[in-house]
Amino acid sequence: KLGLAQQVQTREVQKQQANLRIAELRVLTRVRAAFAAAVVAQRRAEIADQIVELAEKSIESVSALLEAEEVSKIALLQARVEAEQSRITAENAQTQLRANLRTLAAAAGVQTLPPGPLTGDVGDNLTTAPWAALLAEISASSPELSRAGSELERAKWSLQLACARVTPNVTGTIGVGVDASSDDTFGVVGVSVPLPIRNRNQGNIRSARADIAAASAAIQNTQLSLEARFAEAVGRYEVALERYERLQESVVPTSEETYELSLEAFNAGE
Repeated sequence: KLGLAQQVQTREVQKQQANLRIAELRVLTRVRAAFAAAVVAQRRAEIADQIVELAEKSIESVSALLEAEEVSKIALLQARVEAEQSRITAENAQTQLRANLRTLAAAAGVQTLPPGPLTGDVGDNLTTAPWAALLAEISASSPELSRAGSELERAKWSLQLACARVTPNVTGTIGVGVDASSDDTFGVVGVSVPLPIRNRNQGNIRSARADIAAASAAIQNTQLSLEARFAEAVGRYEVALERYERLQESVVPTSEETYELSLEAFNAGE
């Protein structure tokens, strides 16, 4: 019975170790997600500042054209409006960056982050992974499935322990005494064995069997939940990856070419 009880507690320890690993992964996921969001916000703020610089240069150029009477005052007013909108965008980007940095610090468990910009690129290592193989790898190392498996093993050992407790424990006693009237020394030996006539631990046995059924169902539910969350994450990733690739391959090069051509025209006095 002692050995069975030790097996039950061993599985409970394994379950708690799985809970610890789950907590560690959740913290790591929060830190990674917060870092990615902060890197994106930092890059957005940098681009917003560059747009403000371009808008200010635009005001200078339009002012020069206005003095040369080549444009109307409306063009200058429009340039000022665009510049003001750019400043608002830049201020919002800085506010969002500060918020993301605070979120990252909280996720990392620190009061403040070290000074200086973040180093990283969210575009690194973006690939279309073999999802089937990745799901199999995740299932093999998932602490959630490990926790469910430990709970099933604990329930099985608990059933064996409950069945073993049907057999009563034999209690023995031994003692030595002195008869006060005759001053004689005597020994006492006793043995007690409870008879489980009405109580054969049926309640605990039924409860242990129910725990086995519940733990078995929990394993299947955990696997299904893992697959569902994985499919949802893969869907979000593929949508984001397709958008990123389209931006990098089409939108960004076209915008850069447009800017270069506009700059050449501006320098040529057009």
